[in-house]
Amino acid sequence: MEPEVLLLDEPMAGMNLEEKEDMSRFVLDVNNHYGTTIALIEHDMGVVMDISDHIIVLDQGEKIAEGKLKEYYAPFCLLEQPYIREPKMTVGQLIQEKIAVIKENIVVRRFARFEVGSGNESSATD
Repeated sequence: MEPEVLLLDEPMAGMNLEEKEDMSRFVLDVNNHYGTTIALIEHDMGVVMDISDHIIVLDQGEKIAEGKLKEYYAPFCLLEQPYIREPKMTVGQLIQEKIAVIKENIVVRRFARFEVGSGNESSATD
């Protein structure tokens, strides 16, 4: 018996990087080999970005976005946003420019966006 849909609820919770990579490969293999649709509930955005092609974003149980990953990611990814001191350049382009100058890689671990006056922080991780 081969299910048409496989629901995975935070399958990467508590895993180290190597284990997450193995699990991601397994999920992709199941999808590719059996044609099984995978419904993945996951808070690790790195995993989501690596293995998803269509996403639904929920906030407190309410759907706030749905679509192809690239359509959702680009407008909201802080790396794609204009650099505040040079609006013709994105933050991602600035980082690539700095890498070229210092000849060393720069790893972005976390971005945070603050809404003025709200006291709330929304964040995006690598």
